[in-house]
Amino acid sequence: MAVELIIGPAHAGKIAELYARYLGEIKAGRRASLVVPDDAAKTVTERELLERTGGVIGADIVTFDTLFERILDRTGDSRRTLSSAPRQLLLRRLAPDAPDALGSRLDRLGSALLDPALVRAAGDEELAGIYDAWWGRLDEQGVRDRGRMRIEAIIALRSDVAAWPAGEALFAQGFDDLSAAQLALVETVGQRARAVLSLPYEVGRASFAALSSAVGRLAAQAGGAGISDLPAAAQDRDLGLIALERRLGEPTPAACADVPTGNGLATAEVEGERGEAEVVVQEVAAALRSGYSGRRIAIIAPYGARHRARLVRQLGEAGITIVTDESRALTALPFGRALLALLQMAQATEPSLEDRLTWLQSPWSGAPRHLVDRCERQVRRSLETFDNAVEKAGEPILRALAPPGGAPLGVNAIDEVAASLRGMLQRVHGDRAPLVEADLRDDLVIARAIFRVLHSLADLEPAPSREELRGVLSTLVIAPGRAPRDAVRIIDPRSARTIDVDVAIVIGLEDVMFGAGSDAAQDALIDAPDPSDVARHLIYMAATRPRRRLVLVRRVADDDGNQLAPTAIWEDLQTAAGDPVPTHRRRFSDVALPVESAPTVRERARSLAHLAASDRAEAERLAAGAGISGAVRRAIEARRVETPLVDHRVLDPLREREIFGVTDLDRFGDCSQIWFVEKRLGPKVIDQPIDNRLRVGTLAHTVLGRFYKEVPAILQTTVIRPEQAQLAVREVHRIVDEEIAKVRIILPGDRLAMDLLAWGLRRDIGRLVQRAVRLETPLVPSEFEVAFGGRGAQKGRKDGLNVGPAHVSGKIDRIDADPNFSARAMVVDYKTSAISTGAEIRREGKLQIPLYLLALREVLGREPVGGLLISIRKGQARGILDEDQSDVLPPDASSRDRLSHEEFEAVLDEARVAAARRIERIRSGDIKHDPRDPRMCERYCDYGSICRVER
Repeated sequence: MAVELIIGPAHAGKIAELYARYLGEIKAGRRASLVVPDDAAKTVTERELLERTGGVIGADIVTFDTLFERILDRTGDSRRTLSSAPRQLLLRRLAPDAPDALGSRLDRLGSALLDPALVRAAGDEELAGIYDAWWGRLDEQGVRDRGRMRIEAIIALRSDVAAWPAGEALFAQGFDDLSAAQLALVETVGQRARAVLSLPYEVGRASFAALSSAVGRLAAQAGGAGISDLPAAAQDRDLGLIALERRLGEPTPAACADVPTGNGLATAEVEGERGEAEVVVQEVAAALRSGYSGRRIAIIAPYGARHRARLVRQLGEAGITIVTDESRALTALPFGRALLALLQMAQATEPSLEDRLTWLQSPWSGAPRHLVDRCERQVRRSLETFDNAVEKAGEPILRALAPPGGAPLGVNAIDEVAASLRGMLQRVHGDRAPLVEADLRDDLVIARAIFRVLHSLADLEPAPSREELRGVLSTLVIAPGRAPRDAVRIIDPRSARTIDVDVAIVIGLEDVMFGAGSDAAQDALIDAPDPSDVARHLIYMAATRPRRRLVLVRRVADDDGNQLAPTAIWEDLQTAAGDPVPTHRRRFSDVALPVESAPTVRERARSLAHLAASDRAEAERLAAGAGISGAVRRAIEARRVETPLVDHRVLDPLREREIFGVTDLDRFGDCSQIWFVEKRLGPKVIDQPIDNRLRVGTLAHTVLGRFYKEVPAILQTTVIRPEQAQLAVREVHRIVDEEIAKVRIILPGDRLAMDLLAWGLRRDIGRLVQRAVRLETPLVPSEFEVAFGGRGAQKGRKDGLNVGPAHVSGKIDRIDADPNFSARAMVVDYKTSAISTGAEIRREGKLQIPLYLLALREVLGREPVGGLLISIRKGQARGILDEDQSDVLPPDASSRDRLSHEEFEAVLDEARVAAARRIERIRSGDIKHDPRDPRMCERYCDYGSICRVER
C-alpha cells in the first residue's frame, strides 16, 4: 500500500501506462476509481478506454469532488452540497458588493484546507471574519459548499477508516496543479490502499518548477520503487516539435544539441487584433487545406475566446466552424431577455415601457406583431399612453400582457418563475410537440437550466425574494451546446493540458501570466506556486500539444500602436527552437499577404502589386495566370499624385448641398472616383445602345408598375390567385407590347434588337409574375415608384430621410403592404444584373435597401419587415429580412437573408452612419481611387483613362 508516481515529459506515454495499470486492477476484480479533471475530460476518457478495450465492466471514472462527496456520505453526513445558484444567492446576502470575487477566494481556501481558524491564525482577521460568517450561513441552511466539503472530507478520511472502502485503489490523470485537498486525499488513500498518479514532470527543468512541491511530497511517500520515470519517447511527431520539447526549460539547451530538428514550428509577430486574427485564420485555413480535420486543430489562448471577439468573427467569416468553452449569459439570449422582462413586468409596481415592449415583441408573448408595432409607434411618438394604446389594440395585446399559464402571483417567487416558464413554452410550442424542432430544442435547453436553478433554490431559508431570484437569473450562464465533431477548438491553456491534436496555434504570448492569474496576498496565504512558474508550465503544456505543427503568435503592439513586451518565456521558446524558425511578421502597414497565401482575388491582386516592387516580371506572369493583369498593371505603372478636390468652384456646391440621392451614396461606396466621373463630370455616350439600363430603368419598371396597377382592377382582386396566372401573363405581354411600341417611335433603328428586347421582357416579367402568383406571399404590392426627398416627392416627403449631416432622397420601385391594414411593409427593387445577398449588403456596405427601409419607417410611416432585390432575368429575390416578422415574409426567402431583429436594426443603424460618413467625404472633396472590389477596375469601370488614381 503506497503512492505510485508515473512521471516524465509530454508524450512520454504516461497516460497509456496509467490506463494499463487501471485496467489491470479492474480485470483482477478489485475496485478502483479513475479520477479526471472535469466532466469534459470524463467523456474523453470514457471514449479512449472503450477504444482500447472494446468495453470495460466495473470502470468508475469520477472527479475529485465526487470522491469528496462519497467520503462524507459514507460517514453519515447527509448535508447537500450547494450548487452554483444557491451559493451565489447566499454570498450575495453576505457580501452584496462582490459575491463572485468572495466566492472564488473562499473556494481556494477550501481547496487549500484552510478553515476560518487557520486563516485567523495566519493574521488575516478581516478575511477570517467573513469566512466565519459564511460558515455560519451554511450551518443555518444545513448545507455545505464545495470548499467546506473538501476540508471536512479530508478530516473524515483521516479519522474514520470507513470513509474509504477497504482495498479500493485510486488512479488519477491529467493533474499538474493538485490542490492541498487533492494531495491529502491521494496521500491518505495511498497509506490504506493504492494510489497511482500520472504527472508531467522532469527533475531540474524550469518548465516543471510549479509542480516541484507537490511531486516532492508524493515522491517522499512513494519511495524510489514507487516512481516510474518514463523517458522522452520517439513518437509519431514532427522532429522539430520533439526538439522544442526537449530543449524548453532546460538549464543548458546546448546539452540537447543531438536532438534532430524538423519544420513543424513557426512563429508570428503581429500588430493589433486584426494582425493576430488574420495570421490565425491563415494558419487554420492552411491546415484544413492540408487535410487535417477541424477537431485535430486547436487555438490556445489565455482565457479562451473571452477576449478574442475579432478572431471569432473572422473565423466565422472565413467559413471555419469553431467551438469555444464559453458559456452564454441568459441575458444575451432572446428567451432569457423575454423571461426577465416578463418577471419585471409582472412583479414590479410600475414596469418600464422597455420591459413591456421587450416581452410583447418576443414570440413567447403570443402577441400579433403588427399590433405590437402599432402600439410602440403610438407610444414612441407620444400619440398615446401605453395603457391607451393597449386598450385600443384590444384583446390580443391584453391577453399577451397577462401572466402566461396562469402564473400564481403572490404564492412565492420560485413558483411564479416556474409557471411563467411553462406558460412561455406552451404559448409558442403547445402542450405537445411530435417533432422536436431546433427552436423547441434550444428553448428546452434554456428552460431545463432555469428549472435546475429553481430546484436548487427551493430549500433555502428564507426563500428567495423576487428581486433576489431576478438577480440570480440575470447572472445565470447557459453551458454551450454540443459542437460539431469537426469544429476547430478555441480553448484556455488550462483546458488544453490534456488534449492531443495535430496542429496547435498558441496566441497571447504577450500576456505576462498567460492566463495563470495572480492574487499575491491569497497565493501567500495558501502557499500556492509562484505564478510565473505556473505560466511557464502552461506555456510548456500548450507548446507540446501538437504532433505536426506549432505556431507561436505574439502581438508586438496593441490596437493603439503601443508596444507590447513578450512574456518572459518567449526568449526561452526562441532558444529552445534551436535553428532560426520561420517568423511571419504582420504589421499595421502590411496590407498584402504572401502571394501563395492570398485567399481571395482582391488579396491576390494586392499581393502581386506588392511583389512587383521586387520582381515585376514574375508579378505580371502570375497576374496573367490569375486573370487580373489589368488591375496589377495599373498598380505597377501608376505614379503618385494627390487626388482630393481642391477647386472651390467644385467644392462650394458640394458643401452647400442638402439632399443626396441613395444611388449617389451607393455609387460613392463602390468607388468615390466613379461617383465623381459619373455625377460631376457626367460624360455622355453617343448612340446609346439598347442595354440593361434601358431595359430595366425605362421599360421593366414601367411594365411592372402598370401591371400591378391595372391587372388587379381587371381581375377584381388585390391578390392574384393561381388559377388566374395565365390571364395575368397575357396582360404582361399586352403591356410589354404597348411600351415597346412607344420606344420604337422614340428610338427608331434596329428592328431585330427591339424584337429581341420585347421577347426578353415578355419572358422575364411573365416568369416573375408567375412566381409571385405561385408563392402567394402575405404582403401585397400596393405602391410604385414612391419618391422621397426633393421636388419629385409628395408633400410631407420632400425633406427626405435625415441621416445627420444632410438628407437623403430616393425612389422606391415597389412597396408591398399588409392587406390586413397593419403598418408593416416591405420594399422591393428590381435589377437585371447580379443581386446582392444579405451578407453581401452588410459586407460591402450597400446602402440602397437599408436606406429605403429607414425611409419607409421615418418618412412614409410604415414599419419595415425587410427589403428585397429581385432579379428580372432570374427571378431570384435576395436582401435583408427581419426574422421576427416571419409571418409576413415570402415563404421562399433565403434563410441566409433572415436576420434576428437586433441584427436587422443594426444593419439599418450602420447604413445611417455610413451614409453620413459618405456625405461628409463628398462635402470635403475626399475623392480617390478606392474601389470596393479591385475587379471593378478591370470588369465594370469604363473610366480608366480619366481615373484620378492616387499615383
